[in-house]
Amino acid sequence: MQQDVSQLLEQARQAGLETSGLDAAALQQQAAGGLLDQLPAWMPPAAVIVAIGAVLVGVILWLIGGRIIKPGFVLVGGIIGSAFGAVYLPALTPTVAGIPAAYPGMMGGLMLGMIAAVIVYRFAMASLAAGIVGSAAVLTSIVGLSYMPGALPSADAVEQQGDRTVITADGTDVTIRQQVEEQVRDWSGRLKDAAQKYKDAQTLAGGASKDDPDAGDAEQQAADQERIDAAKRTAQAVSDHIAGRWQMLPQRSRLIIAGAWMAGAIAGFMLGLLLPTKAAATVSALTGSAMLIAGSVNLADHYTSAGPWIAGVSALGWLGSWLVLSACGLMFQSRKKAKATLASEQSKP
Repeated sequence: MQQDVSQLLEQARQAGLETSGLDAAALQQQAAGGLLDQLPAWMPPAAVIVAIGAVLVGVILWLIGGRIIKPGFVLVGGIIGSAFGAVYLPALTPTVAGIPAAYPGMMGGLMLGMIAAVIVYRFAMASLAAGIVGSAAVLTSIVGLSYMPGALPSADAVEQQGDRTVITADGTDVTIRQQVEEQVRDWSGRLKDAAQKYKDAQTLAGGASKDDPDAGDAEQQAADQERIDAAKRTAQAVSDHIAGRWQMLPQRSRLIIAGAWMAGAIAGFMLGLLLPTKAAATVSALTGSAMLIAGSVNLADHYTSAGPWIAGVSALGWLGSWLVLSACGLMFQSRKKAKATLASEQSKP
């Protein structure tokens, strides 16, 4: 069995090795590699596990999402309130009626958090509906613009690569999917590097605090700063990519997309304010169907020979499938709600 990182670092110190960030990272990778080697061989790849999770969560949201969003929101509010109460009440007083202040703080924060969640639920649902419906409107407008000559940058094109029909980007042989995957790997790699340095600093701080506490604090502060810098670089890369794509659009297309976003966001916000139950069902149906389609497509591409067929589906086909599936989920949830209401009314004397 592989030794843990602390033991490896201690052996390195005893041998007189310099435990720099690079040495710690190498030891961390050695320990991680040993753990990965011990994973069961039958486990599917991480991408498949994520896809399966997306399908399962998508089905739940698609079927009953409108009924669980509010209880889930209230529960999250209670958990957040409980955490705040457990942290801040002991700072004011060590005990309450002889009981450690953390426990009354947790209970009081739980109740206050749940009450606050109930109060702000309508506004939160309106904001969430505005974002989801606005995004759906933007996607619809982009797909519509793709059928108008000159409305979108002409650098994107559909080509045949081997036995697959793919969408190329920027006039190269690299597909949009490959570009996105490469960017995600780059961004996640930066965050992983920052997290690795943070873990190394914590490990080194444990050994350095006995002889020189300031050295451990300096290492941890440097790792914290690296994490912040990595997050800033990631956000900047995403922002630059979106801004670049936006600048490539003609002025008329920008107005259409912006108008679609405003119209969808306003419609979603008003729906959430006036009919929060309907808004919850709409949001869950849209989100659940999107997760269901994305996960199913990934699994089909991985385990079947449907890859060429999937790549050949047009953007209008995917948009239509998403909207139709979302409408079916909304109708199903509304029907179940109507049946429950009718049964409740009939049970009354």
